[in-house]
Amino acid sequence: MFSDFQRQLTYYGVLDDVVDRYPWPSRLNLQAIQHQLITSAMYGKRILINDGYLLANPMLVGDLSDIGHSLTGTLLRADTARLFTRSRSANLAEGIERTAPHIATHRALVSDKKRWPQLRDELERLSSHVCHRSIPWPRDKNMGQIFYLLMERIAGLSGPDSEWIVGAELRQDFDAIFARFKTLINYTYDGARNCWEEACWQHIAGYDIDPNALGTIRMEKDRVLAFPEYPRVVPFMNIANEVYHLAYSAGAARSVALGAGSDLSAPIVGVATAFVTAFPDLVSEETVDADFGVDETTLERMNQLLVTLPRNVEFGDDFSFVFDMRWKTEVLEAANEYLNGLELFMRGGIEFDEGIRRRDAYIEQLSSLMAFKLRFKKRWVAGKGFSDLLLAGATSPLQLHFAAGWLLSFGLDPLRNRLIERMLKARVSSALREEGLRAASAGLGPSGQRPVPLARTMGLYLGPLHTNGLKQLVTHVDPYPAARAALEAADPAPQSERDSGS
Repeated sequence: MFSDFQRQLTYYGVLDDVVDRYPWPSRLNLQAIQHQLITSAMYGKRILINDGYLLANPMLVGDLSDIGHSLTGTLLRADTARLFTRSRSANLAEGIERTAPHIATHRALVSDKKRWPQLRDELERLSSHVCHRSIPWPRDKNMGQIFYLLMERIAGLSGPDSEWIVGAELRQDFDAIFARFKTLINYTYDGARNCWEEACWQHIAGYDIDPNALGTIRMEKDRVLAFPEYPRVVPFMNIANEVYHLAYSAGAARSVALGAGSDLSAPIVGVATAFVTAFPDLVSEETVDADFGVDETTLERMNQLLVTLPRNVEFGDDFSFVFDMRWKTEVLEAANEYLNGLELFMRGGIEFDEGIRRRDAYIEQLSSLMAFKLRFKKRWVAGKGFSDLLLAGATSPLQLHFAAGWLLSFGLDPLRNRLIERMLKARVSSALREEGLRAASAGLGPSGQRPVPLARTMGLYLGPLHTNGLKQLVTHVDPYPAARAALEAADPAPQSERDSGS
């Protein structure tokens, strides 16, 4: 169970700039995202970041401005995060210069004659440092085509299967947008999601917009003021974002199958996004492995063993401690002993007291790193104060029986307390244990309204994807046209034979 999520390479769609432009109903702010990323480092997770997100998401501009201390910079240097890039030679500095004419935040960076030369050097050093560990896009699969095929599958759904992702009140507009989308996209599938966005605005509003201009407007009320049809476009872009993250996760899985990331130990590819329930062949159900025989007492004790950041902890600008989590010997040893202890406890291999000892030893190491780097309730805290905060979070009472299966298979989400509170407020019953996420979405709410799938509302699915399903998805996907000639020259075998041989 826990060893699986440590082997998982998670495509981190939450950092998507288009998600920032069209957020899920419960928008994740920068602090919540930081908590997720830091917790990934605490639990030894591996995350995969699309390099385009770093260049385009307004929330990450500050990270690019100080890569030595910023969160994404230290995650990349520590190898907790890897870049998903068009090629391993991708250069972040050149990417910013290339996009500066179109993106105001990049234009401001490049225009700063005092700061830009130094920042450019820093970005080039970071690019050269991480390039050998980055995951390149699959050389024989066009991810734009994968996006198209998934949207086509949604368009072909009907009845209850359709309503899991496209509500009945949205279906007519969705079909009209998809028909327009098919006329806009070309045979190369270039900018497939951009074509979908254009089709949405043409159908809903009757005109096109400049997405970059929309992205520079930070407040939703201001977006609505500038573009009154914006709220009607958002749900269709939510669907497109979920599909995009699945498509790129499938591309990452293909790259891994071709040998990228060979230094990783048998990675399972996962995704951090809202949940697309229309694809059961791709997305795992949220259930607890029955072989574990987990009872409620064990789950309540597990709550005391899990270490999560208190929600109202605020970090400053220095995240260099994230690097030390992975490379400082005593911290890494405590982390490995703690994580191994979680697995052993769930399998009955150690007693609860031993699990507590390992937890406390790890908390002590985390406190020595993070102290003086954060604030709690607007006040800076010292090492002992931070240890007390982590322990208080671990020992706080939690009604696990409402969401036991969801919590554990969630991969130790850092926002677990908030998640369960929202579950209880939404009246999610113990049926969640029986049918996973579908149970959370089934039935009518207290006022008779159609429910919104929980993970889509929160954008917090962090689970694994089915390896066989991903492989089948890309079987009939072609290479990008510009890459076809090079592939055929290197390997004259038909595409079907190359697929079956991987």
